[in-house]
Amino acid sequence: MKQSKFTTSLLEIINNTLELLPGLETPYQHARRLRGLPPVSHRHFQRTISRFQKQGWIKKREVNQKYFYELTKRGKIELLWRKLKTDKTQKKWDKKWRILIFDIPEKEKKLRDFLREKLKSLEFVKLQESVWIYPFKVESSLKGFLQETGIWRHTCFLVADVVENDSALRKHFCL
Repeated sequence: MKQSKFTTSLLEIINNTLELLPGLETPYQHARRLRGLPPVSHRHFQRTISRFQKQGWIKKREVNQKYFYELTKRGKIELLWRKLKTDKTQKKWDKKWRILIFDIPEKEKKLRDFLREKLKSLEFVKLQESVWIYPFKVESSLKGFLQETGIWRHTCFLVADVVENDSALRKHFCL
């Protein structure tokens, strides 16, 4: 869990553009000083940056002879996914149901399968093939994730006060 928190924190720092200051301080020192990075060794920081680059989450770029690490599209999606997973741990039910309806064309089957996999891992329950339900508040982080992945244009997100015959759902979610 500690590793996951560090990874998320570092992705958030890079998302806000981590400027590399040659000669003045290392990226590690800069991140620790300006952004409150959780305590880890310099070596661990460097290995994590290297892993992020290999996974395609970040890239190093130069602007006006200054260097920056910035998130790639994949990195932004990963950060949004991590935030969404964190948000879903807030499990206090407000008596509302979140219903995601999607209609992703057959030619984008991989995207549809990707969405279903993510909804399952968030513990959404499938009502129908393209209708999923969840009782806890996740709309803002879910919307950000769906927008960044390009799925949002295929979805309709509802917040409902009443779902008929919801006793099985209440039992499933221990409500």
